[in-house]
Amino acid sequence: MGVVYRARDTRLGRDVAVKVLPPSLADDKERLRRFELEAQAAGRLNHPNLLAIYDVGVHEGASYLVTELLEGQTLRDRLEGAALPVRRAVEYGLQAACGLAAAHDKGIVHRDLKPENLFVTNDGRLKILDFGLAKLLPSPVGASRPRDAPTVTLDTDPGTVMGTVAYMSPEQVRGQSVDHRSDIFSLGVILYEMLSGMRAFRRDSAVETMNAILKEEPPELSGFHRAIPPALERIVRHCLEKSTEVRFQSARDLAFDLEAMSGVSSTSARLQPAVKSRRNLQMIVAALAVGMSTALFATERLARRAGRSEGASEAKKLPKSDHAAPPPQYHQLTFRRGTVISARFAPDGQTIYYGAAWDGDPVRLFSTYRDGPELSVDRVKNANILAISANKNIMAVSLGCHWLGNWMSGGTLARVPIGGGVLNRLEENVLEADWAADGNRLIAVRHVEGAHRLELLLPNRNSKTLSESKEGWYSHPRFAPATNQIAYIFHPIVGDDLGRVELIDPEGSHRAVPLTTDWAAIEGLAWSSAGDEIWFTADESGTNMALHAVTPRGRHRVVARVPGRLRLHDVSHDGRVLVAREMVRSAVFARGHEQTRDRDLSYLDMSFGAGISEDGNWVLVTEQGGNNYQELGGALYLRKTDGSIAERVGDAGAACLSPDGKRVAGFVQGATKLAILPTEPGQPSTVLEKEPIQKYHGAIAWFPDGESILFRAAEKGRGVRLYAQKIKGGPPQAITGEGIDTFFAIAPDGSTVAAIDSKYRLVLYTVRGGEEHPLPGLTGDNVPVQWTKEGRELYVRSRNRIPVVVEKYDLEQHTKKPFTMIEPADSRGLLELSSLFLTPDGHSYAYSSFHIVSELYLVEGLK
Repeated sequence: MGVVYRARDTRLGRDVAVKVLPPSLADDKERLRRFELEAQAAGRLNHPNLLAIYDVGVHEGASYLVTELLEGQTLRDRLEGAALPVRRAVEYGLQAACGLAAAHDKGIVHRDLKPENLFVTNDGRLKILDFGLAKLLPSPVGASRPRDAPTVTLDTDPGTVMGTVAYMSPEQVRGQSVDHRSDIFSLGVILYEMLSGMRAFRRDSAVETMNAILKEEPPELSGFHRAIPPALERIVRHCLEKSTEVRFQSARDLAFDLEAMSGVSSTSARLQPAVKSRRNLQMIVAALAVGMSTALFATERLARRAGRSEGASEAKKLPKSDHAAPPPQYHQLTFRRGTVISARFAPDGQTIYYGAAWDGDPVRLFSTYRDGPELSVDRVKNANILAISANKNIMAVSLGCHWLGNWMSGGTLARVPIGGGVLNRLEENVLEADWAADGNRLIAVRHVEGAHRLELLLPNRNSKTLSESKEGWYSHPRFAPATNQIAYIFHPIVGDDLGRVELIDPEGSHRAVPLTTDWAAIEGLAWSSAGDEIWFTADESGTNMALHAVTPRGRHRVVARVPGRLRLHDVSHDGRVLVAREMVRSAVFARGHEQTRDRDLSYLDMSFGAGISEDGNWVLVTEQGGNNYQELGGALYLRKTDGSIAERVGDAGAACLSPDGKRVAGFVQGATKLAILPTEPGQPSTVLEKEPIQKYHGAIAWFPDGESILFRAAEKGRGVRLYAQKIKGGPPQAITGEGIDTFFAIAPDGSTVAAIDSKYRLVLYTVRGGEEHPLPGLTGDNVPVQWTKEGRELYVRSRNRIPVVVEKYDLEQHTKKPFTMIEPADSRGLLELSSLFLTPDGHSYAYSSFHIVSELYLVEGLK
């Protein structure tokens, strides 16, 4: 494909690799097309396990590609004809699967995976090289084609054999058109070689090798006298299925299963075999079996870390069994790409109702059953299921359900008979609800006048507030099956899924009783079938959710562990469980002045935009992916909108870039302090005075003069307000009333702030004097983004609507007009654009897109 040189980028002072297609070969149109395709394909990708592309061009007739320079060796050199340690092989396979998943999500298939194209850096990072044979699919896997995706056609599609013979998939050997599953087969061949030291289909000639790929199976890995876990061998076999329909259907599924093995790959082959389920779920069960067998250890470790020693003591007293319990069985219920909002068992115990937003569409209500089809409940439009009354066959649904941001969705609470009948609207602004055992009362979470309330709704349409918070929020309220007790999750910070399980008795003192300490992430709650435990999904890092149980007396145990994020939805009367496996990602996109498309500036899986420079050249990104970054509150990066390499600024959560671009203001040390960090090396950082602030609440901006900052915070016993503070010293000063919303914008002269108040109005606040001036024609659905440079107009955007409509609001005429519309290319699982930053001229912008992709499972056998 070309010649590769080591080179020096004198502009940025870094070593790079330059791949050049010599002029003598540029006359070969097919070779030139493949070279251009490599640049096009790889340039669209941004992932730690993929080679980064910096530039592409033509010089004196020679096409060239500038990439990051890697120090290390290829996987072929690392193998040297011998097997790798099992743990190392799993580690490399997992990294390769993650890189492929990122490429496949963009509609790109490699088609030439082999050890020569996998590079292991000196620090152990695996990189996928050479997309020279990459084929740009007509659309990303399972989705409509991105609007910015160019059309590429290769003469080598059907009928031509490409790729290196020993690592080809059966469909490549046949010369058929291939998709992402071909890469999965090739990675399976590489996994086999890493574990055995032998090529899976090696024969004396290319023809014999291709025949073996089509008709033969490689020897069992266990026959190489190595302690290969049976579950790992099943993963490899699943990759090497001849039929694409039987093979792993996505690299993400393969990565998920390899991640399940990453913690047990050094264990001997004594692992319990997995129970087969539908599609590619075998390894989920295997991982769960391992988790069940080590539950005592896990519970004890968690108890030591979180102070729950009582639960650990109880777990240690569990009686030993002579026969290991069979592992739970997982049955996948949904197969479309999108987000499951909520799911519940019907009274018959067989039918399952759930609300989901599939393929970028609004939330709709569906029903299904084990091994049954997905059916749309069309008589209830745009609705989500909240609860089902067991004795009256009545559903509580959320009409017009939409994502509110900050992990919350809501709509209008309505009562709907399951078998058909009259729909009865009950309350507005309801986030979640549950029926009492009598089918007459409801416990609901409502957002009212800047506060979140836990309310008991009575048959006479009266309500009783059981608890209220202006700083935190409530989720997943559930009545106990046979008592009046209500379990729920309380989150002390709006916008954060950190929280704890609490219990309240609506007939008693209404005093909330905490049953657990705070978990870093807690999502999903239901009473056990016996009603003696509260089951919930939570984790201390938010990345590997486990299913936990706690008694009303506070005794805790771990029910099950699986890798990745898990959300509990419901438990049936006979003990079956509805859970969703979730993949959560926040990505940052930006478009500079000279650019014609949005560029992905994300780093890991939880990247958030924190601001854009006034010239549109730099974007501030905070990265909260990975346990290390979460413990620090986030890692701050500055990145140019042209996609150049990111520059590390420091560690902070919410942050903002100063007008001159030389400083960053951000919440540090777990959002307990507010600091000013320099963007240039050698400059000191400064921590600002905190009193009387008790909590910072994740929103911050610089005043235009660069001498003061504005942020959202709360004093003890007070609601959230906006505070102004000088960076050269002095305490913060409140400039708004309580209950202020997350979004605000500062006028160019620094005298006025546009923000949303507790009454859901867009209001102008004077910084000095605290005067309030509601803006006619605007509501809390019109989020302030940025003032124009002259200060006569305000950019506002639609809240939680996709695509996002940006309008200009005339502050004198009180009129608004359309300005632009922003719509991410991939809307599957897209719940919101959580932030949007515009330059004053509106020509450049940066935004964060937040995705949750869910798969719903029915689980049998959990105890």
